[in-house]
Parts: sequence; C-alpha cells; structure tokens
Amino acid sequence: PGPHVICEGEAVQLTAPPGCACLMQWYRDGTTLTGETFPTLMARASGNYTLMLSSPSGCKSVSPAVTVTVKPAPPVALSADRREVCIGDSIVLRVTAPASATLIWRRDGADLPAVVGVSRVVRESGTYSVTAHDTNGCSAESLPLFVRVIAIPSVTVTMTGGNPLCQGDSLALAVRFESEVQYRWYRNGQLLASDTTERLVVRDAGTYLVIAAHVVGCADTSLPVAITLHPRPSVSLSGPGTVCLNARRTYRVAVSAGVGIRWTVQGGSAESAIDRDTLAVRWLSAGTGTVRVTVTDTATGCATETRLDVSVGSSLQPVITASRNGILCQGDSVHLDAGAGFASYRWNTGATTPSIVVRVSGTYSVLVTDSSGCSGTSNPLTVRVNPPPAPMIVASGRTSFCEGDSVSLDAGAYASYRWNSGDTTRVVVVRTTGTFTVLVRDSAGCEGLSQSLDVLVSPKPFPVITVQGPTSFCEGDSVVLSVQAGFAT
Repeated sequence: PGPHVICEGEAVQLTAPPGCACLMQWYRDGTTLTGETFPTLMARASGNYTLMLSSPSGCKSVSPAVTVTVKPAPPVALSADRREVCIGDSIVLRVTAPASATLIWRRDGADLPAVVGVSRVVRESGTYSVTAHDTNGCSAESLPLFVRVIAIPSVTVTMTGGNPLCQGDSLALAVRFESEVQYRWYRNGQLLASDTTERLVVRDAGTYLVIAAHVVGCADTSLPVAITLHPRPSVSLSGPGTVCLNARRTYRVAVSAGVGIRWTVQGGSAESAIDRDTLAVRWLSAGTGTVRVTVTDTATGCATETRLDVSVGSSLQPVITASRNGILCQGDSVHLDAGAGFASYRWNTGATTPSIVVRVSGTYSVLVTDSSGCSGTSNPLTVRVNPPPAPMIVASGRTSFCEGDSVSLDAGAYASYRWNSGDTTRVVVVRTTGTFTVLVRDSAGCEGLSQSLDVLVSPKPFPVITVQGPTSFCEGDSVVLSVQAGFAT
C-alpha cells in the first residue's frame, strides 16, 4: 500500500510478506540499501522502496514499489534581546518560523498562553522554547533558551560592636552576602577602594554606606550609618621604678577632671585608696612588680590603661675591688674600692669614702646606701700584711782560716737570693776575706736583709832558719838553728 507521506524525523515501517524463507534485499530508487536484509525496514527518506526476494532454488521476485514522501519540518529559532535582567525589567523573546506555522510557547516544559505575533515579553526566570506546526502537519521545536530575572541585592546594614567608638577600638558593618554581587563602601562620600566585601571594619568617625551591585547591574544603596569616635583620656604615671624589698613608695597619675581612677598592684600591697590620683605601695616580693592604673572618662566610658614595671631588689650588694691581691709586705698598701653610684658609704674602719687605702692586716667590709634608701653590706675582704723575712747566714765552719781554705755560707730556704757578692744561690763558698750579707725574697714577695758576717782569711806562715855556727862539724860538737819569733807552735 501507499503512498506514504511523513514529516522530517518520522519513519514508515515497511514489512515483507510473511511465510517466505527467502533471502531479502531492500532498495530505494533502485539503489541497494546496504545492510537492509531483514523483513522490516524503517524508511525515513523520500523515495520508491522495493524488496527483492530470492528463494533457495535461485528464483527471484521484486515487490511493487512503495512511495514514501518526507515533508521538511518547519524551521524554528528562538532569540532574546538579553539573557539577564534585574527584577522589574523584562526580556523580549522573538521566534523565527514560517508565517503560516502555529506557535506553541513553553516555560520549563509547561505550555504558556498564546500570544499574537512572533514576540513575547517575559519577566520571570526559566527555560523557554517554541514549537512550530506547519500546514503539512509537521512540527519542530526550537533550542531551549534560559533567561534569568535577578533580584536586587539586599543592603540592610547591621552593626557589630558599640557606637560611639573609643579611639583605637573598632566595630563591623555588614550586609547579607550574595553571590555575584560586588560591594562598594563609602565614608563621608569617599569610596573606600580597598574594601570590597560584604563586611567593613570601622575605626574612624564618619557616615558610612554601601552600594551592592550584581554583575548584571542590579544595585541598591543602604541607608547611611553615622559612627562617632570619642578620644581616650590622657594619662601620665610617675613614681620610682627601682625600690627595695619592704619599701613604701608613692605613685601619682596626672589626669584631667571628669574621670574615674582605679589602681592595681602586682608584687606589692596598696596602702591607700585605689580610686585616687595618688597611691602608696609597699613592695613585698623581690623581682619585678607592676603598678597599673586605669583612667575612665565618666561621660563617654572610654578608658586608658598604663603601667609601670618596678624592679624590687632584696638588698644592695656592693662588691669591694682591690688594686692588688690581699697579701701585702710590711710597708706596702692596697686600694679597696666599693664602686660608684651609691649615695653613702660606711666602712668598718669608720671611713665614709667610696674607697680606702689599707696598710695593716684585717677583714674589711662596707655598708652602702642608694638614693632611694636601700642599703646593703659587701662580703668581707681579708688583707694580710706579712713581716719581712729575717735571713740568718750560717757558716759551715770557722770564718777565720788560712789562705787556701774555704767556708760555705747558707742563707736558708727562700724564694730568691741576692748576695752582696753578686751570687744568687742559697749557699755561697767563700775563700777570701770580706763582710757578707744576703737579700732574700719569700713566697709572698716580701724581702729581708740578713745581718753581716765577716770572714777572715790569713796568709800561710813562712819560717826562716837562722844557723849559728858551722853546719859541718865533728861528732860531739853542735850547731844552733833558730827561726823568727811569732809562731804559735
């Protein structure tokens, strides 16, 4: 049967006669349709379709032609003058289609009421499409077109923090965050170029507002917010920063009228009212203490706090410095210095100077006092004055002897020796007449001179024999031999 008329995109099902165990091949306008060898064919293109049947014995037959005519779908396209608008504005949609076509509008898949002409004004977001039906009964649907109607950003400013502000404090102004929205903050009409988020930190007085603008251009301006800034009261705290343990000291704060004062102390005890401009403190703990005062403007509530760190010493600890070690020789002296910077000095010798000169043995200390009244005593320093050594020369034998003999002189055990003979040893051997002394130095460096010792060296005797008579004589005679007088034996 046929002919068949269909619209573009549709198909006609052609079917071979039943009961034939044949090989089949479909043709369109005499051209083999490759791969179409089945009993059923879905025809989608215009033409004359035939079917060749081939029996197992080789017999062939061709069916009568069936004509299929495909009518084109009407062309349809949808466009818009813009895709995004602010709420309250509209978008114009326009359809391009044959004038004779019937148009059906849809938003998000739902049919819309018909309109006259090919244009439609829309004020709602959605996905729009148009289906065109022509006089052949064929239809086509446009590609979908999404449009968006954007709400104007919310610009109600909320404040976090107190207003008025105290100098140095801050508060936050904020609006609700919305995506695709840009924020521009202004102070006294001047753009704050670096502040482009939904939140603004405010530290200065002024009138603030924000303009929130969607990237499409929808914008709104907030109501202005006035911020007031109050100065903090000025404060000047005075008092000693170095004190002694258990000392009582006074601290003062210079302020203007109309303020409240409150003191706090760490490391000590307040001994006067803590809401006056003067505070007496007794320092009870060695180390670092703190005096802190808070001054509050009673009209604005703005406050200023300042502090003074106080060094609390347990006592002064002067150190005596000696110009040399504390071991002296008789006649020497040492300079003892207690150091500069103290208000007064009192040595256990009765001296009141920063330094003293010592020439006698003893233990020395000094009590010092500084300008704040703190005092302390040094550790004792011992000075020892050694007597000079008294060397005694000891001779190993007689100090009077004959020429050619000798005697050893021993000065005793000391650190060093200097004999008047030039020798530098403990023992010297003497072979000549003389008076001998030795200067010795002990281990403390003190020197002492011995008493002198005389040594007498006598020349050897030389006897001369005198003969009285001949030295050659007969037996029984004699001769007289004599030597000069003066010999002991």
